[in-house]
Amino acid sequence: MRSPFLLALAALSVPAAIVAAERQVTVDEVRIEGPRTVHPDRIRFVTTVRPGRSYGIERELPLVLADDVRAVERMGPFTDTRTELVFGADPARVSVVIRVTELPYVADLAFEGIDDGGWSVESDLQKRMETRLGGYANPLILENDLRAVERFFRDKGHRGTTASYRREDVPGGIKLTVAVDLPPAVQVGRVFYRGLPREMRRRRLDEILDRSQVNRPGRPWQPEMLALDQGDVVRALQDEAWLDCRLAGVEIERADFVRPLDERRRNGPEFVPDGAYDDRVHLLYDLEAGLRYKLGSVSFVGNTVVGADDLRAAFALEQGAWFRRGDVGKAIERARRAISNRGYARCRVAQERRVDLEAGVVHLTLRFDEGRQYRVGRID
Repeated sequence: MRSPFLLALAALSVPAAIVAAERQVTVDEVRIEGPRTVHPDRIRFVTTVRPGRSYGIERELPLVLADDVRAVERMGPFTDTRTELVFGADPARVSVVIRVTELPYVADLAFEGIDDGGWSVESDLQKRMETRLGGYANPLILENDLRAVERFFRDKGHRGTTASYRREDVPGGIKLTVAVDLPPAVQVGRVFYRGLPREMRRRRLDEILDRSQVNRPGRPWQPEMLALDQGDVVRALQDEAWLDCRLAGVEIERADFVRPLDERRRNGPEFVPDGAYDDRVHLLYDLEAGLRYKLGSVSFVGNTVVGADDLRAAFALEQGAWFRRGDVGKAIERARRAISNRGYARCRVAQERRVDLEAGVVHLTLRFDEGRQYRVGRID
């Protein structure tokens, strides 16, 4: 029987045997082509291929050159790095050529088109760009930077913002100018609700939606988020017991914000639809609230540790109360804790609803899965 040590030694010797089986070539020279301002010795320092060494031509040398390409790219100033093998009369000797494309050095970085809006270059733009003063201008990264600048201003209400750049050769590198075409910002003017129930005051609805909605008065107009805002309006009314509430539609009206020093502002309205700016959007939500539901009977199933009377006392929500989702959820949790606090830490509860459409009530059945009882073990 062979020793495990001999088997392991044989396994380790397989790669060496494969390399030895390859046709070996000797590197005569390593030429660096393409750098303009970076000394070639800096590239030689990070590469591992060396003149005078022998490598396997089929696998070993390609792997070494692939690692060298990655090392050169990580230096920063270079892109599109490639290698080439040049053979002479002797097939056992080869010259390695490493070709690089040196990126231009950013000696100056300027911005155009944002001065009138009061935007800060340092805090608003440069934080969103990877291209920096004193760095290198990579075209691919520059394109990503332009898209990031456009997204920033569009999220601030400047719909249709476009960004571009131009370069100019200067001593020591290039001057990079980022030009931003900044249209007027569009904001949400006012939000109206048609069909809002009298019991649901608009102020109360605004307080609820102000925490979740994107398109609120005074905020940047973001039409792509309108679908989410519509869902927030419907859920807000459903949470207040209008369980059948639905949204018939949303009307969007464009208007102009009358500037404070404008002559019309003295005796006229704050918003006018004359189309001079089109910088405000009014929203009208058309609601169909339906019936407001109340809590009906509450029954408990599966409880063995706590009686129904104690659970009903912990539930603490009287029959006939408005079926607000938040209040009902808290009441169910109080009933569950009445059991879990007695050692049934993993007690679960499932609710079943039976809706009486004619009476406008929701009857609730709570099914408990108490699980096993836990006791305190060792306390350190």
